Amino acid sequence: MPSLTKKQCIAENLKICKFVVSENLKVNGAEPIYEISAFSEVNRYSSIIENVAAESGVDVRLIRSIMYMETTHGYYDAPLSLLGQNKSILPMNVNVDYWGSIFGDRKTLLNPYTAFSTSKSYLIVGMLVQVILLILVLQRFLYLLVTYLIDLFLNLFMLSILHYNKVFQPYNK
Repeated sequence: MPSLTKKQCIAENLKICKFVVSENLKVNGAEPIYEISAFSEVNRYSSIIENVAAESGVDVRLIRSIMYMETTHGYYDAPLSLLGQNKSILPMNVNVDYWGSIFGDRKTLLNPYTAFSTSKSYLIVGMLVQVILLILVLQRFLYLLVTYLIDLFLNLFMLSILHYNKVFQPYNK
């Protein structure tokens, strides 16, 4: 089977696709300089977000976080929206040039509820990201646990050697 692109996997809602997420230890929670939190539309669309989350089975926090990122980072072509020429439709930042009519036409995507509902593929991918992140956290936890147990074993081993030498050293003279 030929290799599929991420776009094909999402557009065709395929279950056989594999999305690999690598751990990035350099990441921190600091707000980047280009993030404008005042542009967030999460509160404005809170009830719609909750409805879509309930319908799709996606964690409401994931939808809120996607919207927050898209509205506070994806404002770059907002002035073009006044002319209907922007590439991406906010608040979910669906790029109509890239996706075409897969999630609906421009008019459909301007309705926030429809945009959220037709963005379910994004949300499904988001659920996969949630699972992957959970796996990464568990993997990191297991790594730390195994490291701790090895360290504990080595310390106990060293203590037993020291105790052995202390107990039997007088007899070796």
